[in-house]
Amino acid sequence: MVLNIVFVWVVTVLAVVLGTLAAVQVVTGRRTYPLTSRQTDWSIGELKLLGVCWAIYCYALALYALVGGLLVEVHMKMPFGFLLAIPFIVAATLIQGLTGARHNRRWPFKGQTSDS
Repeated sequence: MVLNIVFVWVVTVLAVVLGTLAAVQVVTGRRTYPLTSRQTDWSIGELKLLGVCWAIYCYALALYALVGGLLVEVHMKMPFGFLLAIPFIVAATLIQGLTGARHNRRWPFKGQTSDS
């Protein structure tokens, strides 16, 4: 029981710390999130957009770990309200893929990108 609560809090704190680093990346436009590739020369706009995506992931994980883990600990069923986070996570994944495609000049839509 104690190990489960410790695990829940460690995951929650780690996710909040990473989410805060992603939020700093959004505000400053500088690479602060540790999972953003160092080898790629990202533009400021791309870094901000990727920061938003990572912040969504991290804060959704923190909420799910904290509330979900504590509900499991008290033997309650998970509410279906957590399914509301799925569209945000799917949208963040799609935005990350499109940002990478734009950066690599493989934009899948007709027309030019704004910097071409």
